[in-house]
Amino acid sequence: AEVTNKLNLRFPEAYMDSEDLVLMAKTLKACDQAVFCEMPFDHTLEAEAMGGHVNLGDGNTGPRAKDYVCFSLEEVLGLPEIDYTKGRISVVLTACEELVKQGEQVVLEISGPFTILNTLIDLKYIFRGLRKEPEKVNLIFEKLQSEGYKCKISTL
Repeated sequence: AEVTNKLNLRFPEAYMDSEDLVLMAKTLKACDQAVFCEMPFDHTLEAEAMGGHVNLGDGNTGPRAKDYVCFSLEEVLGLPEIDYTKGRISVVLTACEELVKQGEQVVLEISGPFTILNTLIDLKYIFRGLRKEPEKVNLIFEKLQSEGYKCKISTL
């Protein structure tokens, strides 16, 4: 909140503007006395790009999971592929590329499968599936892994 108040940005709109994200990343880098800029500012980006519901928050609280969109393993398997050219994930990747063009080192934080799934489905279904339907859970993990391979960033 201290950083976002200094920047005088509008939230949650700032999370959908690559220039605002660049400004936030550089300001956080300076405040933390870090040697790199870290993006994104939350753990919901990949899940949102797959259809998850995210509360973008405000200048005090960042984006976070809103509610589940899946209630079965089959629904998770049926989620759409990530389109890296649309939505907030595209905005974040554009901000990362701009930071690199400005000479910044960028750490792109990528969420793991359980973090992504926790935004999409109550994890009790995943844990139950690990015991009763491990082949389906394995397909879900393969789906998540393949989504990551589809992201191509030329300058990162």
